[in-house]
Amino acid sequence: MKLDRKNLAALDWLPESCAYRLRAAGELLRDWHYLISGSRETVHEAGQSTRGWTVSEDDAGELEWHVVDRPL
Repeated sequence: MKLDRKNLAALDWLPESCAYRLRAAGELLRDWHYLISGSRETVHEAGQSTRGWTVSEDDAGELEWHVVDRPL
């Protein structure tokens, strides 16, 4: 899938904090974003990453294992 300004509105699964969504709206990136903080850990520390609840497509195997439920 290619992300661009033309299709962002149709990708309702992208969070409001998505950098692509923010920049397309002319907003600044969040403080925890790597390009702002300089640390790849701040996104995880802020609870904004998918770490721990997603599976790489390389590891998932069959298609039905590619869909996961996001924890509350």
